[in-house]
Amino acid sequence: PTIRLLSTGRAPVMDMSKKCHFHGFISHIWSTGQDQTHTIVRQMKLVMPDVRIWLDVDCLENLGALEESVGDATTFLVFLSVGYFKSRNCRRELYAGLALDRPFIPIHEADVEKGGAALEVLEAECR
Repeated sequence: PTIRLLSTGRAPVMDMSKKCHFHGFISHIWSTGQDQTHTIVRQMKLVMPDVRIWLDVDCLENLGALEESVGDATTFLVFLSVGYFKSRNCRRELYAGLALDRPFIPIHEADVEKGGAALEVLEAECR
């Protein structure tokens, strides 16, 4: 199965800026979001085979270049789970995405059994 636009019945156009090599960058903390984000990306590729999502296990070559990696994607996705805001690297990615004014897509894991938490708990991590 592939995603098709309701208005045209066609697959979405997957063009992107020549400045970017990825449609999205997905930011997550490994301890509570790694399995879920990998599943999300794999599922996206099933329905949009041409989508290019920057995912650490596939693309990370230099931890010092996280900000540049965020800048290499047209959209910034953030997977919010326990510990995300406590992670220095997650905050680096988040600040880079906000500074670049990329479209921002939050994904909230609410299931405590899977590393999630209420938004109030995650908000408290920011303080």
